[in-house]
Amino acid sequence: MPGACCVPTVIRRATAEAGHDLLGVDIATLVVRLADAACRLGDEDQGAEADRRRALLLKLYEQGLTHREIAERMGICADWVRQLLKRYEVPAVPVWERRYRRAIAGREAQVIAAFVRLRDYRAVAQQLGLQKNHVQRLVESAVPEACVLSRARRTLGQTYTEGELLDALRRAALDVPSPMSIESYRLWAQRAGGAHRWPGSEVFKLRFGGWRQALARADLPTNSRSGPQASYRYEDVVVAVAAAWRELGRYPSVTRYDAWRAGRAQLPVAATARRFARSWDDLLVAAYPLVYPSVDSRAAGPRALDGALPDQHPARRSNLVAGSLVASAGAS
Repeated sequence: MPGACCVPTVIRRATAEAGHDLLGVDIATLVVRLADAACRLGDEDQGAEADRRRALLLKLYEQGLTHREIAERMGICADWVRQLLKRYEVPAVPVWERRYRRAIAGREAQVIAAFVRLRDYRAVAQQLGLQKNHVQRLVESAVPEACVLSRARRTLGQTYTEGELLDALRRAALDVPSPMSIESYRLWAQRAGGAHRWPGSEVFKLRFGGWRQALARADLPTNSRSGPQASYRYEDVVVAVAAAWRELGRYPSVTRYDAWRAGRAQLPVAATARRFARSWDDLLVAAYPLVYPSVDSRAAGPRALDGALPDQHPARRSNLVAGSLVASAGAS
């Protein structure tokens, strides 16, 4: 309330100023008009006090307080807060938006650096004393395809030792025609399942790099295949994933990668690529700096690479498709 003028005096003066405008109006309108007039007259009487009140009001508003909370801090009513904000021509901004702006103001780089290091919204929020939704909103607006980095590490399902996998192949080979195909093994596993769960064909490809390699490891006959055998390194796989990512315009899932890889015989298939990492997601994280060189997903924070990939990045050691890819990444 206006400090220098007592309330009855302000109301009497406001009523006199409003005059005939108050005749025939409902109670709500009457209260609003009287409050507006009281604010105007009170400010005229207070001078410097009005400036102080305005500064306090704006400060509390920007901090994300509700009208009621502001009113309690200033010793006025919530309706008066609304009238003052309207009179000062303060843009109406939702409480949640004001609180978000207040929370991340000046801390953008700190939040992004912590996210790139921890790759977990909740962990960043706990470390920096912020709300998880504030961290997630900032990161997703500032870090391209942040979902790749934030995706939760997958827990492994049932695992098999190499001996168990080879025993499964040898057991199936007793009941199916030779050389055993993936489809014949799959049908056998379904028939022979019972209480025992036999490993799926994908497990063999991931563990041994391919179905033929798995059969050979178990000393079982394989179909002959002409042509030289392709040999890849981890560096080649990372570069291939990054190349697919750039051409597709989004991160490649296993299915999208294999569809893109069709017709590119010199590149590893997804099953071969996955053999070099714990999961496909890990390969995406490794390829991320090639696609977005301005964000180093392995460092303590985002950093510009000054037109070049770091010397230790796998792409520097790959001769598969690295030439054009490294050049394009360095030019980004």
